[in-house]
Order: sequence, then structure tokens, then C-alpha cells
Amino acid sequence: MLWVLAGTKDGEEVIRLCKAAGYRVLATAVTEYGASLAREAGADKALTGALEAEGMVRLMEREGIKAVIDATHPFAAEASRTAMEACRRAGTRYLRFERSGGEIPSSPLVETARDFSEAAERAARHKVIFFAAGVRNLEVFLQGTKGRRVVARVLPSIESIERCLRLGVRQEDIVALQGPFSRELNREMLRHFGADALVTKESGRVGGLEEKIQAALDLGIKVILVERPPVEYGEMVSEYPKVLEWLRERKI
Repeated sequence: MLWVLAGTKDGEEVIRLCKAAGYRVLATAVTEYGASLAREAGADKALTGALEAEGMVRLMEREGIKAVIDATHPFAAEASRTAMEACRRAGTRYLRFERSGGEIPSSPLVETARDFSEAAERAARHKVIFFAAGVRNLEVFLQGTKGRRVVARVLPSIESIERCLRLGVRQEDIVALQGPFSRELNREMLRHFGADALVTKESGRVGGLEEKIQAALDLGIKVILVERPPVEYGEMVSEYPKVLEWLRERKI
């Protein structure tokens, strides 16, 4: 059986690909929503919740896992490091599926930040900040932008909305929608809130990055792009067919 670390569109596609090739697939996701998407993609089993390395090793042994395919989000660096450590302990093959970064326009309006603390420092120069980088990194960002209006676009889940409210984001500044979004819709959201800065992360084409950046540039708005965390993955592919090639080359 293969184990796909899912919870993303990448994970869904990897599951479909492996199932079509005749593999049995166990999928895990942090949220029940992510697990439900894995089931819809055809996973034989889909479990919810994060595991430490020791728990991952036990799961590999119990399920007879032959290889782990890590298709988590590019910003889920800690989950990837844990998976690599678990595979090392268990002697199990590990493959990272890393989505391509997409095209980043060359513009003086686009600047990068190493992390969300640095992004907050840069964004604090602006009055109305449209934060389109998910709820997970919102707390750190808000700590560095006190006194500024921050509009947070998050997933339409109770957990996301409640977290925004606990962190002090006003109800009228919460946009709870499921993306990705078109360039036109992104543009209208930015215009509606009167944003003069957009903060997003390098989530790649799958995450609608290009549409977000182009929408901001259409309006002459500053874009602060948080770079992907540096992770040494080892074996890695960025094209879906390469996953099957990797498995076959290793006779898995």
C-alpha cells in the first residue's frame, strides 16, 4: 500500500493517478475536509489528524506501507520534515511531490519576504492590507501590523472564522470563500475593500497565485509575496506522471 500525505489538490491528483495504476492507497489529511476529498479521489482509507514521527512509523508498519508520497502544501514544512524522519526510521521510501511555483511577474510592485514576520514588517507601511495567505499564519502577521486594517481571506470553515474573530479581526474584514479565484474576482475584492497592499504566499499555479498577483498589479497595488520555506526534500518530482515513473523504477 502507498501512503499519500494529502489535503491539497495535488494530493487528490496523486491519489487518482496511483489508483488508476492499480495501487492501494492510504491517505491522511489534517482536516476532515481534506480527508473527504481524499476519499472522493478514490483512497482506500482516509484518516484525519497530524502524527508525530513515532506514530507515523507505527502506521507504516500496521498498514504495510511501501512508500510515502508527500503531497502536502508547500508551506507545510514541519509536516514534511516529520514524514522524512519517520521514513528514515522505518526504512520506507519517501517522495516529495512539489507543485511548480508558477510565473512571478517582474514588477517594482512585487517584493518578497522570507517569512510572515518580515511580510508584516513590510505590510505595516500600508493602511489596508488584504491578507490572502490562509488562517494558519495570521496570528504572526497581525502581531506585526497592529494599527493597520487587515482583511483576511480564509477558508469558509467554522474553525477559520472563529480563529479570525479570536485574533481580533473584525467580522466585516473576514472573507470566507473557497478558492482559487479568477483574476477578475480577485481584482473586485481588492477594490471593494480599498486595499493598498496584498499579502500572499508562493503557493504556485494550483493555488491561484498568478491570478492574485495580476489582479493587484491591475490596480497598482503593492504585492508582498512570502517565499516557500527552505526544505531539503531529497527525492522530489513536480509532474504527476513522474510519480508513477519513480514507483516503477524502484519496483514498488
